[in-house]
Amino acid sequence: MEGGVTHRGTEEGSVSALVVALAMGFVACTALAVDGGRVVAAAVAAGDHAENAARAGVQHLESLRSGSPSVDRPAALSAARAYLSGHGIDGEVTASERRVTVRTTIVVRLPLLALLGVEERRVAAERSAEPVSEP
Repeated sequence: MEGGVTHRGTEEGSVSALVVALAMGFVACTALAVDGGRVVAAAVAAGDHAENAARAGVQHLESLRSGSPSVDRPAALSAARAYLSGHGIDGEVTASERRVTVRTTIVVRLPLLALLGVEERRVAAERSAEPVSEP
């Protein structure tokens, strides 16, 4: 230190870079927590809607008095599709004499993760229902 002049090292601005990096990390963690919760909630909703649509379909039975109930396929398909349509859910419905299967798909918008380049996520669920002839 000659003549009252101090020499600074090359660390100028390093605190600013650290603050920016920490802030970006905080935003990323917050985005994962909030939008991740939205994805989990949508996955649960997709499963619930698939299950309820399958139940709505499997309630349409034939041959109840014979003791061997079977699914009325056209009525079951119609009922399950009506359930999905009524709730604004996209899905595929299949039915056989013994089972109604519904696969739902929900697209989740991710507003916070969109800042990091991930704008949406698709979640899907598949559930089946079968008629029960015994109490």
